[in-house]
Amino acid sequence: MNKFVIRLSIALALGAGLVVIAPAQPAGAAYSSAQIEDMLENGVATAHGMDAYCFDNMRSRAYSSNFTSTGGGDLRNVINSGSSYDYATWLSKRGRGNAAVPVTVNAGTTLLPLQINDVLFLCGPLVSPNLDGSPPCSTSIYGRHILYANSTGGTPASRWIVNDWNANDRAPNAFGSGCMYPAKAFERTKIVSLSVAGDSTIPGTVSGGAGSVFNTFRNETSRYWFATPINVNFNAASPINASGRIHIVMRYKKFSAYHTTNEYSATKGCQASGPSSVTNGWLNVDDCGIQEAHLYIRLVLASDFNLSPQISISAPHISTVGGTERVSPSVVNSGTLAADRDIEWRVTRFVLAPNRNYGTSPGSNVPCTYFTGYQGATCQTIATGTRRFARGTTSLAAFDDAIGAYAIGTKICYATSVNPYKFDVNEWRHSVPQCTVVGKQPTAQLWGNDLRTGSAFTGTGNSNAKAVGALIAAPTGYKGTWVEYGVLAPRAVTFLSSGSGLARSGALAAQAEWSKLTAANTTAVYGNFVPTAASLGLQPDIAAYFLQPGLKGITVDNAPGNLSLGNMLNVTKANSRVYVRLTGTVTITDNITLDDDTNLQDNSLFPQIVIIANNINIHSNVSRLDAWLIAKADAGGVGGVINTCSNQPATLTSAICDTPLVVNGPMIAKQLLLRRTAGDLGTPAEIVNLRSDAYLWANYISSLNSNWVTTSSSELPPRY
Repeated sequence: MNKFVIRLSIALALGAGLVVIAPAQPAGAAYSSAQIEDMLENGVATAHGMDAYCFDNMRSRAYSSNFTSTGGGDLRNVINSGSSYDYATWLSKRGRGNAAVPVTVNAGTTLLPLQINDVLFLCGPLVSPNLDGSPPCSTSIYGRHILYANSTGGTPASRWIVNDWNANDRAPNAFGSGCMYPAKAFERTKIVSLSVAGDSTIPGTVSGGAGSVFNTFRNETSRYWFATPINVNFNAASPINASGRIHIVMRYKKFSAYHTTNEYSATKGCQASGPSSVTNGWLNVDDCGIQEAHLYIRLVLASDFNLSPQISISAPHISTVGGTERVSPSVVNSGTLAADRDIEWRVTRFVLAPNRNYGTSPGSNVPCTYFTGYQGATCQTIATGTRRFARGTTSLAAFDDAIGAYAIGTKICYATSVNPYKFDVNEWRHSVPQCTVVGKQPTAQLWGNDLRTGSAFTGTGNSNAKAVGALIAAPTGYKGTWVEYGVLAPRAVTFLSSGSGLARSGALAAQAEWSKLTAANTTAVYGNFVPTAASLGLQPDIAAYFLQPGLKGITVDNAPGNLSLGNMLNVTKANSRVYVRLTGTVTITDNITLDDDTNLQDNSLFPQIVIIANNINIHSNVSRLDAWLIAKADAGGVGGVINTCSNQPATLTSAICDTPLVVNGPMIAKQLLLRRTAGDLGTPAEIVNLRSDAYLWANYISSLNSNWVTTSSSELPPRY
């Protein structure tokens, strides 16, 4: 126990009791168990330990059963020598004597208010009832009755404290000269000095206390004789930033007084050295010798936790028929210590109608009261628990939340909440909700080739180019944008599948499942293929090739200005053309459909349309383009845009540009605006399909316009 304890065996009165003049005697009823629990160092347990010490001492010693008529005898000697009083002096927090629980201090504390407590406790033999009635002492008292009703144990006599929860306060017997009459009247203790010991784990100094005096007087209504606590301050040498123990050395002088509370008449004697048995005179406590006591108190650093709940979700969009949302809650503790109590956390889900946003209510409320604006009874707690959050970020268990069918525009929102969120408040704090939007999430599919971004026709490309697609949580697994073969980009590739990874059912949210052909040759896993776009190489300059003079097998339309193409259906070999508008825009207003006649028996008969322009605009009604589309920026870098919905507003809805588009041919552009809103649940809005006929036709044109050139020759002698 963190206390300094002096155990006393004080002789009872030597003579008849004198008239008592009480100097400052407490009045009132006995203390309750709750009061003693608050006032003693370890509450009632301390009193139990004190009385048990006296009880065990008494039982362990042999004595006769009788007092003498003058109060002497073996029984009296046993009481005097270890079963009369107990005493304690200890440190506690200012305002409360109980020090069983360490004192909690906030980080950075430098001044700690404490108090020194003092109590004199009367053991079982000295408190009522007095077995022999009134003095003089009976010579026929069976001494073991002082312990229990029988000699071997059994029912405890009413005078003893026998457990840790009943203080069993009783009035002291009267002053007397023997039997079970307490002789002590009061004690006086003067503090000479207080200092912090070198082994104190929290260094500092003590102010106050030196020169103060404890007067511990007899209490006519209680066996607990408390002195008024003496207040002191502990001054930490530096701001307290860790738990520990304070060790204070108290040097003091002390005397005890007997027989009467009239100080002049009482018999007084110094503890340690100094005058003793001073009666009918004054005794100055300063004349007593110096003693030393060691006082301890434990400090626990209060957690300064400050919690900020967080939430993240795997997909910001979900299909109208529902799907699964991966929800990942976490909590950030920005304090210097872990939370010192169990913190309640919740993950809440609520639903917002289309074109509605959530609001918040003032004050600290539970989540479903704090958030407002949601539909009906849609706010629900979908995960909850308690824990003590360590410093830094704590990730709570992620989980999959199944979402049903909702109308387009509906928002499914998630939030994490904690209570309490801070060490000095008892309030809720909530994360910013993260919402997945229900709708037709347009996706694209690239068939027959790779997706490559960041390179250029000439010069250096864009080293910051990245590839971003769309990932949709659906009941049959994740769907989204995918490429049949590889993906290359100088920066990150996200929500975009390679190797047809999202074409199958049952795909999970993990990118590793559907990005197996996403190129990377750096420490990054997906994308970041090369340090610079120049390392990706150049795109083929198709415009320069087709503008060569005398090119065989094609008709090139190379007029300046803009061009509008429409009603190009069932294009045959005779209609195969290359349209070049490097200083203008080509606008496509209708489908371009090649002749799919099965009688096309060799690649010289395949028709192709090649469109090369500064910009290429495609109207929203166009659903099929069997053509090569190459948008090339001018020398100043202007243009190079392909827009698949050029005749509609910039802001799209699910009802605008909702015709699917299939482009059967390569698409090369500085900026590709895929703006179709058709499809859902993995059905693409746009497909770019590089078919085999494009490869065969290109091979035919290349062969038709190639020559074998002899670059050198040499004659060699014949060999036989």
